Amino acid sequence: MKKSTKIFLIVLQVFISIAFLAGAFGKLTNNPMEVEMFSTLHLSSTLMILGVIEALVAIMLWFKSTRTFAVLLGTAVLGGAVAESISFGGMTAALAPAVILAVLWLYYMIGNCGCHCTCEACKNCTVAKEAAPMPTTPVQTPPTV
Repeated sequence: MKKSTKIFLIVLQVFISIAFLAGAFGKLTNNPMEVEMFSTLHLSSTLMILGVIEALVAIMLWFKSTRTFAVLLGTAVLGGAVAESISFGGMTAALAPAVILAVLWLYYMIGNCGCHCTCEACKNCTVAKEAAPMPTTPVQTPPTV
């Protein structure tokens, strides 16, 4: 992976972590705006749970072994935020969580290129270039009688 790509990934990782930590901070400190919004949605009981989940996503993104789970968890949280925003605030309210969701997946797709696959999309990835081709077994035809 090129040095510029690594730097870009770190910038994305910092941006995503800050976004999730900011959301978690508002929920875990019972920010009046957060409490009012969640009360309006009749979701007051989930405020602390979502805050903990958002904090976990921000932390788990920094560890390769938990990154995939963090992306899936973050997708669930942000998908819910987009759906809630569209339902109650319109399309413009859904823009912020949608952008963070897109950045999260951009980060994941760029950062994991070629690590687990040998698809044609990974041609430029050094891992895919070094991977040995899968052995093929010749097809044997049964003898004719």
